Formats: sequence, structure tokens, C-alpha cells
Amino acid sequence: HIVAGHNVTFDLGFIRVAAEDAGLSFPNDYVDTVWMSRKLFPDMSHSLGDLVSAFGVRNEHAHRALSDVLATKAVYDYMIEYIRSHEITV
Repeated sequence: HIVAGHNVTFDLGFIRVAAEDAGLSFPNDYVDTVWMSRKLFPDMSHSLGDLVSAFGVRNEHAHRALSDVLATKAVYDYMIEYIRSHEITV
């Protein structure tokens, strides 16, 4: 499966080390919403909090795992819709 997250390369480093320690591999591809926002909106700040504010996304409990996951998904969905509506080729 494809892993998605905000600055997900940071998290994947830990996941890959833990998988290796367990004798497993973790070759999954990933989508990083930080990378997406940098490409789509180069003049914006790319923190999750700033993107949430800019895109009108709710994140009632920022810095809590589930709330940040839901906010990241909403930010991702916003950018995908932006790509589609502006007919951007990726």
C-alpha cells in the first residue's frame, strides 16, 4: 500500500528501521503532503498548521495523532481537488 503523510519521509525512517530490526522490509511507496504543497504553493508556509488554516481545514486537537491524521487527509484531499480543478499534470 502507498503511505501518505505530512513530512512522511521523517516517519518512514523510523518505520523502516523498526521493520529491519524485526527482519522485515518496508518498501512501500509514499505521498508526502509537504512535497505536494511545496510544488503547488511555493510561496506558502508548508507546516501542517499553516496549510490547515490556509485551506479552511479543521484540526481541533492539533499535535494529537488522530486529529493530525484527519487534518493531513483533508489537506491532501484539498490539494488533489486543486490539481484536478486547475488541470495540473503531475
